[in-house]
Amino acid sequence: MVIFILYRLLFYLLGIILTTIGLVYFIIYISLFSMGFSLLEYLEVTLSRFEAYLLPIGIIIIVFSIYFDNGWNKFVRRNKDR
Repeated sequence: MVIFILYRLLFYLLGIILTTIGLVYFIIYISLFSMGFSLLEYLEVTLSRFEAYLLPIGIIIIVFSIYFDNGWNKFVRRNKDR
């Protein structure tokens, strides 16, 4: 059971790292506005980069590591009866 908790913790940390990297790149790309890019050009440039997809991927990993834990629920129910 400890291994299961470690997997969830590692996935949670991986999600936080990917979300942070993606968010940093979004913030860095905001400087495109000062160079005269419009909102559509900004979105076009941002969404054409791989780093932009790290933000939603990280958020999805965090959500899965927090809310989808059938093994944890089975463990709690099994030990509650003791």
